[in-house]
Amino acid sequence: MKAKINNNGNPRSDFVAAYMALTRAHKALDEAAKALLCDVANGRNYTSDDDLIEDRRRIQADFLKMYGIIGTIQSEISDIVE
Repeated sequence: MKAKINNNGNPRSDFVAAYMALTRAHKALDEAAKALLCDVANGRNYTSDDDLIEDRRRIQADFLKMYGIIGTIQSEISDIVE
């Protein structure tokens, strides 16, 4: 991220607010993952264990990617704010 504090009037607080919004997004992803893995991708909703395992692995992999994206952006913001 090439943004700079106070470039064209963007105060540090804008960057901190963006960081905090990403923190809330991460927590929302936690809740979504929990709902998917506990309430949707569980044995009672599948007729095949293989399908269940495949879906759970895909869901977990997709959420790991999303967590990674959020973490990368937060790291970039931290580098700017420091």
